Amino acid sequence: MPGGLSTKDQPRLDVYQQTADIPAIEAIISQNALEILRQLDFQSHIAVGVFQGWKPSSGYGVDIVTVARMGMRISIYAELIEPEPGIVVSDVMTAPYQLIKLDREGLSGSRIFELIVEETTIQQVEVTID
Repeated sequence: MPGGLSTKDQPRLDVYQQTADIPAIEAIISQNALEILRQLDFQSHIAVGVFQGWKPSSGYGVDIVTVARMGMRISIYAELIEPEPGIVVSDVMTAPYQLIKLDREGLSGSRIFELIVEETTIQQVEVTID
């Protein structure tokens, strides 16, 4: 089950298997991303979101660098981007994220999704994919 806004200030990943999972994040993703997610064919794909958590200004971001599958484990390698010193940022709360879609084929059953940042596992979540 997606985490929605429950871990507002911590990096996390969520797995979305059906349209019913979308409301958990609709308040923190862009309208464009929301429309793309609503149009995703959940019969053949799942979506994975990596969220940095709430930040006090612009200039933050998330970049999913690679996805690796080894047996039951799906490793999501991501960079959490912070503003460079001296860069002008807007003084506004942001919630940086990146969403990707993965083919559902070959993923059925119990899987462990893990978020890895700078060679450190930030989160592991076990998901049963139908």
